[in-house]
Parts: sequence; C-alpha cells; structure tokens
Amino acid sequence: MSAKKFSIFKLWIILALAGVFILIRYALRDIKLDVNLLREGLSKIPAIVIENISLEREVHGDIWSVKIPYIDRDGELFNLRSIDITRLIKTGGSWYFFGDNGFYSNDIHMAHVNKVRGTLEVLDNQGGRIWNLESPELNWTESEDAIDFPQGLTVYDSEFLLNTPEANINKSGVVLLRRGGVITWTKPLK
Repeated sequence: MSAKKFSIFKLWIILALAGVFILIRYALRDIKLDVNLLREGLSKIPAIVIENISLEREVHGDIWSVKIPYIDRDGELFNLRSIDITRLIKTGGSWYFFGDNGFYSNDIHMAHVNKVRGTLEVLDNQGGRIWNLESPELNWTESEDAIDFPQGLTVYDSEFLLNTPEANINKSGVVLLRRGGVITWTKPLK
C-alpha cells in the first residue's frame, strides 16, 4: 500500500470514528434528559381525543355509571361532550343526569357539566316517586359529598315545581336550598 493511499485510509477511519463519537455523545445526552423537562414537553403535545368511554364504579354499595362519547385531553384538563351519568342506589332508586358538555380537571379532581337534565327516583312507603331536574350547570369535587348547582336548580313532578337560585344534593339525595326557593303546587286540589 502506498503512503498516499494509507493516509487517505487513515483520514477515512479518523472521520468515521469522529462521527461515531459524535453520535454516541448526542445519544448519551438524550438519555440523561431531565424528567421535569420530559413531563413539560409531554404536556405540550397536541390534545388527545378519546371516543365512546364507559366507566362503572361501586361507591358505598351504589353503582355509578358514566358514558361519554367524546373526550379531548389538553394537559390536565379533559373536555367532555354529551355526558350521561347514572347512579343505582343499593337501597333502591336511581339518579340520572345528562349534560351537553363539560370538563374534568385532573389537577383538582373536579368535574363541571353544562345544561344538566335528569331524574331522581326515590323510593318511599307508597312505592316511589320520580322527580325531574334541570340546571344550567353542575359541579362535583371528589373530596365533597355533594353535587353543587351554583346557577340554580329546578325540580318538578306532576304535583309541584321547585325553583331555587343555588342548591346542592348530598349523597343521600337531600336537596339543600342555599338561598331559599319557591315551590309551586301544580296538582289540582280535589
């Protein structure tokens, strides 16, 4: 091998080794990524869309079911469309809530639902009673034992109509009127 060919060969070897060294250096730098930087980067990825979710959970013997046809996640916030919530009470009766849209915050474990409609079926000595309800919004926080209706609540059946500017319903089904309310009897007197 001539000296000229040998020096070109050495040059190619040196360049190849330098290239491998540079690749290894960048690979090692990427492996040492800071977890907080990674977490911050992941929170900036575009929203993820999930469709047709059904969840069921037992809480103190009651069965809660949630059906949501569309969820898009943006960081720790989950935007929801068409929320369908059912509670089958172990002692009998059920609750049903339907909302047009809302969100769930994973940071504070809180749900908010807009344009709520639903029914509360309560068993009593005469068999049972079904009350209809409507509200502009519903709030639920995991740490609370109540569902809040901060923009008012309307509850009605064939006998009465209750309107209140602010209310909540505890887990037993007791409706607390925070700022009073108006009851109108709709059943005709005999």
